[in-house]
This record gives sequence, structure tokens and C-alpha cells, in this order.
Amino acid sequence: MTEIETTREIKKLKATNYLQNQRSIDYEIKLRPRERIKIKWEYFQNMIEDHHIFTDCSKIGNRVDAAFIHYANKQEITKSPYRLADHNTVYMAEVFTIHKAIDYILHHELYDVKIVSDSRSALMTVESLYDNREFIWQIKKRLKDREDIKLMWVRAHKERMGNERAYLLAKEASNRDLIDVQFTYSKVQIRNINNKKLIENWQCRWMQSKNGKWTRLICPEINMTRLSADFYYNQIITGMGYLVLSKIEYLVKIVNANVEKTKLLSMS
Repeated sequence: MTEIETTREIKKLKATNYLQNQRSIDYEIKLRPRERIKIKWEYFQNMIEDHHIFTDCSKIGNRVDAAFIHYANKQEITKSPYRLADHNTVYMAEVFTIHKAIDYILHHELYDVKIVSDSRSALMTVESLYDNREFIWQIKKRLKDREDIKLMWVRAHKERMGNERAYLLAKEASNRDLIDVQFTYSKVQIRNINNKKLIENWQCRWMQSKNGKWTRLICPEINMTRLSADFYYNQIITGMGYLVLSKIEYLVKIVNANVEKTKLLSMS
């Protein structure tokens, strides 16, 4: 797939909500400035006598799983594990679980709830004013008028009871055969996959080419690392080294001539 085809594929993701019965997390909507919402998040300290919903996800092998668990007055009330499609990312799982936690809160009419996640990237996405993705906007829209629902961040794997319990529950979901939700490949995944294919095709053409044999001895493998900006080094590895060597010989002759001239002057 060429760069143009990759760009078209990404544009399709942004313009279509569902592709082949899979939801596109990159589907974007047009938002006016007054429709943009910023949902702030806080640092989690300790579990108090209140409602807490901990979310987490895991990736074991190729399986991506997520879960949330509801505590009320420090007592476990409900647990909800989910398994995502194998090609989905951990970030998708994190955002999806926050989405499901809000669904749960609204359905059970809970108040004064803290949603605790260890994914700072997901929380920063919800906080951003410049994200136009419809899936993220749904989260913001439902939290806008619910100031009693707080988003909180906790550092992962610090032996926090709720966070560790949610993580173990997410790991258990990997044993499930049923896939609960499937998202399409994200635009970042598509670009990475296609870039990898482009490099592989480039490598095949490079190894089969009849030109550039001298350069191929020095750089047999294709990569995206830039070469040194040194002019003479680049001249040599691109087969232009004869020109460089002739210049060096010329400079040596000039230096030697000047040395001989200096000796004659000193003798006189």
C-alpha cells in the first residue's frame, strides 16, 4: 500500500463510524468551539466511604482484555470483565472501560462516584479540548453535567487494592472465548503496518537492484535512520569517492609544493 492509499484509509476511519461491523475509535465529528468540553482529572489518594470504580486492562500474548470493579464503602459490589479483539490496543481497552463504567453509573443511578484509572494517556485524552473523536466526546458529554463523577489517576502496580483487583480481573478475561467488542485498526496502527510493508518492499527492490553495489556493501539493510551529514563520507558511500580522492591528492600536492618552497627560501 502506497502513502496515498494509507492516507485514504485513515481518512475513511475518520469519516466512518463503523467499518465491517467494527467500531472506529478514530471516527471524528465536527465540533463548534462552544461544544468542546474539558473534563479534568485528579490524583487518587485513598479509598474512602464512597463509590469507587476501578478500571484496568491487560495484554497477554495477543489477547487484549479490560475490566472495571465497583466498590461501595470499601466493599466489592460488581465486577465486569471484557475481552477485546486481538488487534485492538491497550489504549482502546482503557478508553472503552471508562466508557462502560460511565454506562454502569448512569444505569444504576449512582452519585458521588470516583472512576479510578491507571492510564494517564486515556485521562489526558478526555481532558483535551482538541480531540474530535466521537467516542471520546460521548464520555465528555455525559460527564459534563455530572460534577459528582470524578476521574482520577492512580499509579499502576502500587498495591492499591481496587487497582490490583481490576488488573487481575482483566487478566482472567483473557481465558474467555467470546469477544465482547471489536474496534477497527486505529490510524496509528494502519500507518505503522503500511510503513513496515513499504520498508519490506523497498528492501526487496534494494537487494535485487543492479545499481548501487558499492553502497549496498556498506548499507545492506533499509532503515529510516538518517546518514551522517558529513559531505565527504556521503560522497564515498554513494560511489562518488573518486572525486574526493582526487581532491585530496591535489591538496597534498599543494602542501608539498609549499613545503619545498619554504625550504628553498630558508636556504637562500
